[in-house]
Amino acid sequence: PSDQIQLTVGHSLSPLVPSNGCGSPTGYTALPPLPAGLILEVTTGIISGIPQFVGGPTSHIILAGNISGDVSFLIEIEVVEEAPCDLSYPVLNLTLETGQEVGPLNPLVGCGVPTEWVVSPSLPSGLSLDQMTGTIFGTVQETQVTSSYQIQASNGAGSTYFTLEIEIHHPAPCGLTYSSSLIELFSGEDLAPMIPNVGCGPVEEYRIDPQLPEGLTLDPILGILQGTAQGESPIIEYVISALNSTGASNFPVLISIFGAAPCDLQYPDAVIAAPVGTLIDPQVPVVDCGVVSTWSIEPPLPGGMEFDTTSGVISGEILSETESHHTVTASNGFGDVQFELTLICRLIYDYRGSELVVPYSIADGVGSGSFTLTAQESELNPGYPTSLSGISMAIQYDSNLLQFIDAVQTPETSALNGGEGPDFWAINPIDGGVLIGMLVSFSFVDSLILTDETPIVNLSLQTQPEAFIGDSVGISGQLIWGNPTTIPLDNLIVIDGANSSIPVMESVPFLIQPQ
Repeated sequence: PSDQIQLTVGHSLSPLVPSNGCGSPTGYTALPPLPAGLILEVTTGIISGIPQFVGGPTSHIILAGNISGDVSFLIEIEVVEEAPCDLSYPVLNLTLETGQEVGPLNPLVGCGVPTEWVVSPSLPSGLSLDQMTGTIFGTVQETQVTSSYQIQASNGAGSTYFTLEIEIHHPAPCGLTYSSSLIELFSGEDLAPMIPNVGCGPVEEYRIDPQLPEGLTLDPILGILQGTAQGESPIIEYVISALNSTGASNFPVLISIFGAAPCDLQYPDAVIAAPVGTLIDPQVPVVDCGVVSTWSIEPPLPGGMEFDTTSGVISGEILSETESHHTVTASNGFGDVQFELTLICRLIYDYRGSELVVPYSIADGVGSGSFTLTAQESELNPGYPTSLSGISMAIQYDSNLLQFIDAVQTPETSALNGGEGPDFWAINPIDGGVLIGMLVSFSFVDSLILTDETPIVNLSLQTQPEAFIGDSVGISGQLIWGNPTTIPLDNLIVIDGANSSIPVMESVPFLIQPQ
């Protein structure tokens, strides 16, 4: 056998068998004793075993002897450590989220015991490698793409390596919620901004599926749901998603859009007034809110007039004298709206009045004011302008609030008959009204021409003081035309001794206010 032996700790020594000359030994001895774990067979001299500790080289004299003498052999033995091998960890790669705690990840290593642990490059911020045990632990802090890290376990005899891949990303959004999971709107109704609440990872984008009803929007960056509902939509489940590269959090919401009934129906004129034979300009309605599906009018328009049931347009020619009241209805499946229309078909003369303003004292309720009644002929009348023989007017007021003071001819009325005024002029105050009658000339030497809006009479009224003492608010409203009594005098245009026409009357506004 060799006189120099190098052994690896923990590994078996192949038996070393001695050879001798001369006489046969009866015993063998080692001085000093062999390293721990090695055995010298005293009868055969065979050295075997497993060295247990690193050490040496150490010199040992092996003596082989019998009764006649002995012989020696010098041997050097060195026990060296074993290099680590087969390094591994429980995982080959780590996919982590920021804030996630890692480990401990304990290594498995074969062969020799490592005395040193290193990693290259340095582990991500928040992770550590125990340089004594090779354990990986910590809490990751920052995102990064997939990166490779080589971990080395080594001792004096050598090294073993393991490559670990690590990817770190933000956590997915979680817990997405909105203030309501049910949204019910009418067409045209505003949806106040709904702001999302979401936890965990940052949101990179908001999405919704399926597409929102017309008029509603979802901000892809802020996730705000808002808008003005349009049209109609049955109740549908929509899923709002808050996403980033890691994942998503979803919130289901039910949305329905109810169609609205039509509203605010208007025509250019509430009163269509024209003489017989006049072709009426088309009266085109305007309507808001819901879309009209059906147009109707009751009662039907008189002959010559047409009502378009698809558009609500009123047109046509007035063929005969009439005065009628009609209700136009615009409707859909959600409701309807109506408009009251008056159709006057005769010679047209308009009665109007300036606003009556009556300031009063709060202390005693006393106040007064004046207003003017006017008349005008429509240029559509055949033979316009017409020479008129006379006129009568009747206007009403609330006798609990007001009382009559006076009625005075206007300059236009006083100028008739060369400045002498009308041949007949009568003022008849009644309870709650005033009646005015006028004939221009008994001999028909002059007549009343109403090409412009012509002032006829100035009326003065005063308050009923007891109604307004201490009243700091006042009242407003409309004075209506007409005779509230049985006296045979009402609103009438006298054309001549045989013909007359009822005027078209606009109510007169009034305002009784404290001063």
